[in-house]
Amino acid sequence: MKQLDKDKLIDEIVSVLQTKLQVDTKSETIQPTKTDNPTEMLTIKEAALLIDGLTEYRIRQMCITGELPHFKAGKKYLISEKALYKAIS
Repeated sequence: MKQLDKDKLIDEIVSVLQTKLQVDTKSETIQPTKTDNPTEMLTIKEAALLIDGLTEYRIRQMCITGELPHFKAGKKYLISEKALYKAIS
């Protein structure tokens, strides 16, 4: 395929996509939902700085043993601020 043919094909695809996007945005608009109280997620280090007397090691152990609810993002533990306060009270 010659470069000129490739350019024409690309232009046609772009035109079709632009037309499709315009039609979709006119027919239906999707707005992201916003929550009134977004949950603040903390790393172990942030949680240890927030709570005096709790070390990073202790917070990590609480996550591992299940005392503290958490999510893992790769190797990082993410802890809800609300769950942290609930676990220590």
